[in-house]
Amino acid sequence: AGDYSSVGGGFENSVSGTCATIAGGISSVASGYASVVAGGRQNKAVASYSSVGGGYLNSNSGSYSCVGGGNANFINGSSWYSSIAGGYFNEVHANFDSIGGGVRNHIEQPYSVIA
Repeated sequence: AGDYSSVGGGFENSVSGTCATIAGGISSVASGYASVVAGGRQNKAVASYSSVGGGYLNSNSGSYSCVGGGNANFINGSSWYSSIAGGYFNEVHANFDSIGGGVRNHIEQPYSVIA
């Protein structure tokens, strides 16, 4: 585990980022500085200050970004200050973007919103 990091519970979770946390769930990773995975299964928060609330197979590589939940949602490493609330297979590839939910939504320009 990283310095000042914690795993609250669950199974096969990995916390390697300094000040990172996984509250519970199965096979999730929190490797960014102060990153958080609250729960779910096979979720990843790998950038500084990134978070994943829950769901399955969500990946957040964007600093200061958040994936709320859902399934197979992805925030790219170059996508700072972005969010995906939920849904399935949504992707963000730019800064300051937001996807509220839905299926297979894709943003590549900064300052964009899909409600």
